[in-house]
Amino acid sequence: MLLLTKLDQTRVLVPIESIKYIEETPDTLIRFLNGESVIVRENFSTIQSLSLGSVGSTDGKDDSQKFKDSLGAKHTSQ
Repeated sequence: MLLLTKLDQTRVLVPIESIKYIEETPDTLIRFLNGESVIVRENFSTIQSLSLGSVGSTDGKDDSQKFKDSLGAKHTSQ
């Protein structure tokens, strides 16, 4: 799973297996297997690094916990 940021600053978890392709137009567009798409703030290189890092994550936290942690950090930083 990838933790990404939509243009409106909403954080979303995206399952890698559901991605059909990623395109920079210049915004980063993710097209899903079901035909839906989303534009995210992260660039292609960042998404590529995140996807490679998610395969071998060793911090002991699952993606849902990382997502919850990021939401907590977002609320405390405002």
